Amino acid sequence: MMSAHPKPPVLRQPATPTFYAVVALVAALLAFFVGSYLFTHLDALVANAFGDQAYYLLLLFLALVCAVVLFGVLRSIGSAQGQLFGAAFEFGGPAALFVFVILAGGFLFKGKQTDFPLTIKLRTDDQQTMEGKFGKDAIANSSLLIDLGPLTQPVKLNGDAVGEIQIIPFRFRKTPIGVSLDSKFFVLKEPKSAYPIPDDAVLTLIVVPKPKKTIQARVQSSQLFRITSGGTSDGHSPFCQPRTVRGCVLPQHGGKLVPGSGNVVDLQRNSDRGKFQLAINTPDQICMDFMSSTGACETEIYVQGYVSAVEEFEDKS
Repeated sequence: MMSAHPKPPVLRQPATPTFYAVVALVAALLAFFVGSYLFTHLDALVANAFGDQAYYLLLLFLALVCAVVLFGVLRSIGSAQGQLFGAAFEFGGPAALFVFVILAGGFLFKGKQTDFPLTIKLRTDDQQTMEGKFGKDAIANSSLLIDLGPLTQPVKLNGDAVGEIQIIPFRFRKTPIGVSLDSKFFVLKEPKSAYPIPDDAVLTLIVVPKPKKTIQARVQSSQLFRITSGGTSDGHSPFCQPRTVRGCVLPQHGGKLVPGSGNVVDLQRNSDRGKFQLAINTPDQICMDFMSSTGACETEIYVQGYVSAVEEFEDKS
């Protein structure tokens, strides 16, 4: 006697395959447009923390396409069961594939879109250590400024000239960041408006000594130099002879004088017989010889003034 086995139930579709094909096509087109937008605007989306949302929206459309094609077009069925976060789940029909695609896509990228630490190292261009070239005080009195879009974060340097930020939002992982250096002792060798973050999140920047800024200022002697000739009734007095006095100006700000910048200021004389001429023209001193001579001993000829020059010195402000 033969026993009859019940036939498996036939899965009936509530709509025609054509309908499901149209739904799948629409979902596929939406997935295409979302994917295209995501690809072309990825930097902007990531920079504004919308990368995750855009990805999961794309995943939603892709899961819908797979479920509709499986259930409506191919007329197949599937089931999925398991546990997640301590809760048991079981899905059948198109929902099984839909949930599978969502979970697979989510776990595939799990752990990749996380915040990360960033390390910035300052190094010299001649293989010397930062401490050896600039000293501990120079490093301790310098700092970095990191531009993270709406957030600007100062970063102190340790003794090895290394700055660390413990948490950088993931959206900056593929976005160049601005880095500026605040130091009176060294500057970035090749400063850029933004720096890409390396794969290992360790950014090394080369620094060089800060160029000295110089100032030029005119300085003058504190002493008034004056020489006279004549003005006596004694025709053979030495005061009736041509006479000379030398006046000099020295650096007053710890710098050097600019050769060729010497001059006489507040010059006063009562005749063209009162003259001056350059006598010494060096960075350490500039001197003028004041000379007077009279044609008649009873007539006094004089010349006087301050010696002036331009000093160039380092700006320590």
